[in-house]
Amino acid sequence: MIPVIQRKVVLPAIEWLRSEPISRCLRELNRTQWYSRDELRALQWEKLRTLIDHCYRNIPFYRRRFDALDLRPGDIRTLEDYAKLPPLTKDEVRFNQTDLSDPTTRRRVEQCRSGGTLGIPLTLVRDSLASAYARAAQARGFGWSGIQMGDKQIRIWGVPLDPGSARRERRKDFLLNRIRLSTFDLTTKSVRAYFETMRRFRGRYIYGIPSVLFTICRIMKDLGLDGKDLRIDFVVCTSETLYPHQRAFIQETFGCRIIDEYGCSEMGPIALECPEGGMHLSMENLLVEFVERGAGPEHAEILLTSLNSFSMPLLRYAIGDTGQLLNKRCPCGRQLDTMSFDAGRVLSVLMATDGHFIAGSVFCYIAFDIIMKHGGIKDFRVVQKARDTMEITLVKDATFRDEILDMFTARVREKFGPAMRIEYRFVPEIPPERSGKRLFVSSEIPESR
Repeated sequence: MIPVIQRKVVLPAIEWLRSEPISRCLRELNRTQWYSRDELRALQWEKLRTLIDHCYRNIPFYRRRFDALDLRPGDIRTLEDYAKLPPLTKDEVRFNQTDLSDPTTRRRVEQCRSGGTLGIPLTLVRDSLASAYARAAQARGFGWSGIQMGDKQIRIWGVPLDPGSARRERRKDFLLNRIRLSTFDLTTKSVRAYFETMRRFRGRYIYGIPSVLFTICRIMKDLGLDGKDLRIDFVVCTSETLYPHQRAFIQETFGCRIIDEYGCSEMGPIALECPEGGMHLSMENLLVEFVERGAGPEHAEILLTSLNSFSMPLLRYAIGDTGQLLNKRCPCGRQLDTMSFDAGRVLSVLMATDGHFIAGSVFCYIAFDIIMKHGGIKDFRVVQKARDTMEITLVKDATFRDEILDMFTARVREKFGPAMRIEYRFVPEIPPERSGKRLFVSSEIPESR
């Protein structure tokens, strides 16, 4: 689709049909990004106070939480007062869906699913205003580098395992002027086909997972395929930590600038990299707290509050990541806070029994599909021990049945080959690594590193 038609016809139609004022929110964010630091903090505080009042009046979960602490909205006068609320955990969200939702909302709402890169995925409710701000925050961040809404995107991403969901994603990709290349089939044959598809599509930028992009670039190099022939302007890396060696190799392969995005499905973009290299927080959309737990300021726990989400507000949501707030000005002139992201969100590239590579994120799809339909699993960890051996550690819940293991095994062998041996372990809980990070999917075989 021609980008100008996408911008002037298709996107406005989508905004109208979904009641999402993305353009209005984008204009607002493009204005407020130049506010002074004091003005930005005042804007955050005004939004936070409105949200807290709303939560106490309309959200049963938070009314109970406030009352248990003998707190009222008027008692919260500073961020120190706000910190009296305990962090909201993923399990609390998972088991309090109804009580965390606003029964009085009049906005259009939709279910959204977390990506699951840091554990069992969640299903949340998001209203049209929260969605609009999240999409506008991403559009603003992309715009810093010259990427406009409607520009042709090559999306290197997972594909839903359910046929109906896969069809819906294909329709969405068409309407949003992008093509999707699956991360679940990284063979020399598929990468060669991907290269030809990208050449024909002539996308402006690539959007994908660093470990997968790195693997594709390695295979392209082995095949003698020159990524510069694709004439890509930018590569946006998201969902995982982007390591310096990955950035350098991906940049060398495609001959373009790399943009780092840090976000989550629950909240949308948290921070985006500007051309000067600053990872700017979306301060008008999120309150991001960095809470030190004794591991040093660079490993502070990240807590998120979505300031524009009223249908299912998440106050001080513990995303499971660590990072650091940087007290320095960015040369770009924007006063938005900057941060560094600790290397805590990592999903290894795994290997099938026939030797081809598969993104570790496939387990997010496998686990989500089984859990949403059958329950039974509270947490998981996957370690590939050898090309034909995986160890899967599971935390069961009260609805667990032996048939769930049969489903898990069947799905894994469907993707990794019928000869894959799976060793199951059951534990009451899965602790983090010594570093404090959670590696939900990892590999111990040299070929996939």
